[in-house]
Amino acid sequence: MQRIDHLSGGEALALRIHFDSDDLVNIRFSNRPDPLWEILLSLHLLQSDEGEQLYGRWRQTVKKKLTKMDRHLLELAPPQGYSPDFLTPAESRHGVRAGIQAIVHTPAPLLHRDLDELAAERRLPGWIDRLRRRAPDRNLIGSLGDALLSYFQQAIAPVWSPITRAVFEDHESRTRRIALTGLAEGISDLHPAIRWKSRELVIEDYSVEADRHLRGRGLRIVPSYFCHQHPMALRSPGLQPVLVYPAAHAPGGDRQSEHSLRALEDLVGPTRANVLREIAHSACSTSVLASRMGLASSSASEHARTLRAAGLISTRRVGRNVVHSVTALGSRLVGRSSPRTAVKAST
Repeated sequence: MQRIDHLSGGEALALRIHFDSDDLVNIRFSNRPDPLWEILLSLHLLQSDEGEQLYGRWRQTVKKKLTKMDRHLLELAPPQGYSPDFLTPAESRHGVRAGIQAIVHTPAPLLHRDLDELAAERRLPGWIDRLRRRAPDRNLIGSLGDALLSYFQQAIAPVWSPITRAVFEDHESRTRRIALTGLAEGISDLHPAIRWKSRELVIEDYSVEADRHLRGRGLRIVPSYFCHQHPMALRSPGLQPVLVYPAAHAPGGDRQSEHSLRALEDLVGPTRANVLREIAHSACSTSVLASRMGLASSSASEHARTLRAAGLISTRRVGRNVVHSVTALGSRLVGRSSPRTAVKAST
């Protein structure tokens, strides 16, 4: 993907995404955060002073906890220019563990292509250069997967609740607007740099002049908490097309919501609070919960068992799986009775 820097002077560049009739009916708006995109974009923000009002407190907290492997991740995700496309696989829409597994099993040709792109823009440290070999060091890329999961658990999981809330509420607001005004105006309203022109989605003030033809693959549109200032897309035209744009969230956050979140965390602990909010957002099985939250299955099962014993969730068997749902008491603790109630409250 290409990190966008605001252009000063010179000819304006644009990315044009071309739709045919099949693509128009295959536009998908995500109502959940994509954990690998949030990881990548947060790594960008850690290396800049952008968005101090929005991200300053988070950045200060995370910088104090950075490990050696976290700093290696920063080398792989520079704050300007190109970051490797393989860091944000399509599988991450199924959860952080599914996304990391896709990264670990990236085919060698795709790994080489992306790292060659990165090497064309900057000098690579030795560990990244080793990944560019004809036969990639699978132990090394396995360590990269471990580092991504550790970073998610340390830097992203503690703020997963406000991330999820911001993305969900942005999605509900956007889809309501599209229902009222139509697709063209609704998509153009995603960001000031985006406009709809006939069957083209144009992203202005882009870093390169480029055209992307979807050819029936459709487009996944993802709001992101850590996307700052400008929409982003993958550079490779052969990958499943995705457009990531900044989710709307108020500077400094919602103080009342933050107070409620802290109270919930004080009651059940930060990880269990995130698990409860995740189940409240969408009923799921233990394996799905573990993948979404980046937890081991045993840990997800134990958290669910404790929440169920406290009467905050209920569990039922569906086929071979057990599915966890929030109870009325759990909903009151989370602070919303259902996604429908949350929509009404945000209008």
